[in-house]
Amino acid sequence: MVTRLNGVLTPFGPLHLELRVAADGKSARLMMSKLKGHRPDKIVVHMSGLTGREQTVDLPTDHDIDQTLRPWMRPSGDKGEPPRPCRHVPSTSIMSVLEHR
Repeated sequence: MVTRLNGVLTPFGPLHLELRVAADGKSARLMMSKLKGHRPDKIVVHMSGLTGREQTVDLPTDHDIDQTLRPWMRPSGDKGEPPRPCRHVPSTSIMSVLEHR
């Protein structure tokens, strides 16, 4: 399954993102171009669709991203057991871009 966002306007500039979930549902490849506008303080991937658990992974904000996401990645702020894989990744819970105000 592939989800693409091509030039979606955000307060941080156009967003170019592709999320490609592996056929077995155990990993996903996230590719995202560096945001060209005001740099956000944080980019957070919400892993619940891939892992079945509420967890997040922080991504860099200063360069292009090409990262494989796996359910057993160390989630941000979570020291629990590795989650089990899930085959459904809802497009509404992929990521958030945050800025302190």
